[in-house]
Amino acid sequence: MSIAEGEVVNLNQKVVDLSTNLDRILGSLKGVEAWIPSVDAGMQGLRRSVEGIKARVIKLEAQSSTATPPPNGHRVDNKYQGEATAAESAQERTLVKRA
Repeated sequence: MSIAEGEVVNLNQKVVDLSTNLDRILGSLKGVEAWIPSVDAGMQGLRRSVEGIKARVIKLEAQSSTATPPPNGHRVDNKYQGEATAAESAQERTLVKRA
């Protein structure tokens, strides 16, 4: 009988260990259940942000289809008195005194 009693004690210990492990698993599952809604809400917010950015990019791409001409220096060259003569207008005196 002592062998059978030893096996019963050993079996009882295994049942206690199994019950403890199941309680830990249940606690982990409850934690995950509490965590999932916050992750889902975060993903929905992220999805809305990406959709907003996508709409802005599409709008900007549509606007940039008309390219602006490249810059032509700092200003238009107005050295000529007219189209017919094409004579350069030269200053007789400089505006800056040289040292």
